[in-house]
Amino acid sequence: MKKILAILSFLIFSANHTFAQDAIKETGGAEFNFNTSRIYDFGPLQKYSKATRNFEFKNTGSQPLIIKAMHSQPNDVQGPEYTIKIKYPEKPVKPGKKGVISITINTLEVTGSFKNEIYVTSNVTIDDFPLLLVGGAVVPAINKPDEAYKPLTSGGAAVGAFLLNNIKK
Repeated sequence: MKKILAILSFLIFSANHTFAQDAIKETGGAEFNFNTSRIYDFGPLQKYSKATRNFEFKNTGSQPLIIKAMHSQPNDVQGPEYTIKIKYPEKPVKPGKKGVISITINTLEVTGSFKNEIYVTSNVTIDDFPLLLVGGAVVPAINKPDEAYKPLTSGGAAVGAFLLNNIKK
């Protein structure tokens, strides 16, 4: 049931972002025009890992595009622990030129799925406009025993580590 609700909310949000893209283009002056989708699923990410997605856009308007600020807002306060780093052009993007918004996810200890909206304040949008959506899942690290695993003997830990690191998949 939770998966169905998550997929349904993701699809509804996707539709809203499609309509929002049209709103971005109709402001005149500067314009965001993304070469790729503004929605990205990082898929499964191991605990304590890092992944980056670059969103390339072109200013197809007649004025410089100025990004004043960007921030993220998680959609689920009970989701996994992770941090997001957002990089965006600090200088105006001239008409006809490209820019890149880079989103880096750093996963932490807790596993689970996440969805995060990335908001922008620019000379093209209203303040805190939902520009991008990223999601994924934090999963246990591969080839490492669960932290709750306690071997019965110290030799058991050595054998377990050997098997985990040497079994061919």
